[in-house]
Amino acid sequence: MKNEYPFIELPKEYFKLKFGDEWKHDIEEPDEVSYSTIKVDRSEFPIFKKHIVSANFLEVTAGTTGYEGGDSGHGGRTYIRIEDASCTDIRVKPIENSGNGGVEIILGGDCELSTIIRGLDFIVNVLRCSRHNGTLYEGQEPID
Repeated sequence: MKNEYPFIELPKEYFKLKFGDEWKHDIEEPDEVSYSTIKVDRSEFPIFKKHIVSANFLEVTAGTTGYEGGDSGHGGRTYIRIEDASCTDIRVKPIENSGNGGVEIILGGDCELSTIIRGLDFIVNVLRCSRHNGTLYEGQEPID
């Protein structure tokens, strides 16, 4: 199904140094960001994980192959993971329907609202910055 490799911690300035004003999300103290790669189906691509620290701890991970020129058969894959790292009131319910289904995520509490906002901001920024070729690189075109 998927193979995940060990994560390597990145300096908090990594994204700002690489993307300057294009990167729209701050990595706050004491949040930690790390990098790894994952293999999903036939595609291997970089993923970035952020450990968000507040009254609850939340870990979010995201990555993508970037655009591959079409539907799933062309090899494009996007990976998103949201995980309770400690004390997060989070529930996930699968959505059963005639298609592929989906997931419903319910969070309880003010702090959970704050950490999920920070987590989703990070996920969106990782995907925006890596959508054109699946990797974050120097001299990348500005995001929309």
